[in-house]
Amino acid sequence: MPHISALQKPSYDALGHHVEQRLSGSVDHKAAQTRDSRLVHFLAYIDEYELTDKYLNHSSSIVDDILSRYVLLLFMGYGCTPRHIKSGTVLGYLMVINAHYAEMGIHPPFAAKSKTKTARLLADTKKFELEPDRREPISDKTFDKMREFACLGPFTGLRALIWDVAALARYGGFRQQEYAMDHKNKVKYFVTPAGLIARAFTMENILFRDRDRMKIRDPLLRPDIIEAVGTRYVIQKNRRNGQVIWYSRDVANPSFCPVVRALSLVRRAKILGQSPSDPICVYRDTTDDTVYLTGAAVTEYLRYVTKLVYPDIEADALASISSHSLRVTACVLLAEAGMPVYYIKLRLRWISDCFEVYIRNTLKMANMHTAAIARPPAALSLANLNLDSVNEEGDEGSLDDYELEDDD
Repeated sequence: MPHISALQKPSYDALGHHVEQRLSGSVDHKAAQTRDSRLVHFLAYIDEYELTDKYLNHSSSIVDDILSRYVLLLFMGYGCTPRHIKSGTVLGYLMVINAHYAEMGIHPPFAAKSKTKTARLLADTKKFELEPDRREPISDKTFDKMREFACLGPFTGLRALIWDVAALARYGGFRQQEYAMDHKNKVKYFVTPAGLIARAFTMENILFRDRDRMKIRDPLLRPDIIEAVGTRYVIQKNRRNGQVIWYSRDVANPSFCPVVRALSLVRRAKILGQSPSDPICVYRDTTDDTVYLTGAAVTEYLRYVTKLVYPDIEADALASISSHSLRVTACVLLAEAGMPVYYIKLRLRWISDCFEVYIRNTLKMANMHTAAIARPPAALSLANLNLDSVNEEGDEGSLDDYELEDDD
């Protein structure tokens, strides 16, 4: 709100001006209303705690002190509306505050990756929220059912396409934007200096090579000589643009083999008339039109199959299954296999340790835990325990001499 004074709430005239904007529809009503109300709320906090002369200070420590207390107030439920709010919403408040400081000619005070109290408080709260809201991996039984359905339907249909994507994503841990569009009839592009680039995989991004590591230009002509498939990520969240991750052929499990599934994607795209630079994840819908795979379609189908496999699944557990579950699955499978941290980060394209929030306490993990610390029954018998004798006079110390608290 440009008319807000640095030292007071909006003037009466400024408020009237924004009323007229709302009524005339000259601004995005919902976004502007949220932005303005958050700024007014912050300024009310400044006024109530008599911080008017301090909050626009150039001292980062003073401003951090003010913001950290404000953030805590929000988490306590004292936001624009009296209810519990999550870290993402609090971040929205902080972005409005940053914009306000910029308008006042002062460097925005909040940076998410800084070591300030405000940033640490927000990050710690976000980690706490991850547990109930996080996505769950796809079970083996669900994968088996998807494979069954893919064999029953048409090759160019949705079920067959999702099976190819899901089976390949068990290896690649794909993000939704890497294989799906937002709308089935519209391609979303990255705008680059070289021009527009389709956001999701194209046929140009699926590479094949033989045992001599030589590139195979037309894989459908000689599928038998393919030993590995690579997925190329033209634009990535980790900024390692152009990265290629290779996966070897799995001869023992052809249904789950990354080479077989990638070839299936290429074959379907060519049948449906896709060019090398077009998105590869396409299918023929019920009206016989060729459309793009969407994240919503993947989520809906994964939940549909999961519900069939587990009829008694609770609603919140079913809601934890989504298109993002494919990435979670890839991480969990590698963790269950005991792969080291560097390997998981390398293969699934993480540059930080944030992948750790994807690891789950699965049944296999529980079995591994038991096996790791289990001892033969004979080793626990009293006859085999080497116990020191206890001095009857108690010169080993009384019970009061011991610290009875756990040391963590």
